[in-house]
Amino acid sequence: MEDNFKVLREQIDRAMADKEIPQIYFNGFIVSSGSADVTVVLQRNNRPVAILNTSYTVAKTLITNLGNLIANFENVTEKPIMTTSEIDEKIKGTQNDDNK
Repeated sequence: MEDNFKVLREQIDRAMADKEIPQIYFNGFIVSSGSADVTVVLQRNNRPVAILNTSYTVAKTLITNLGNLIANFENVTEKPIMTTSEIDEKIKGTQNDDNK
């Protein structure tokens, strides 16, 4: 298992060092699906910054791997991470026009 982690870490390090690969920060997204593919529009401050198109199989693998990664992080830190929907619900009605 540790060897697999090392290989993955090396792949990530090579990708991060490659100036040809764009690095995109996003803090929101929109998802849509068709009969064969999933489309994810990545957003930064509600503006599109990239579009991801993928198969259902890869999309499910991605969410499974991300879910496992987040669950491990929450387990190690003993702190749950709130989703944007949970945060929106918590702060709903607490901001006035001066704070927007």
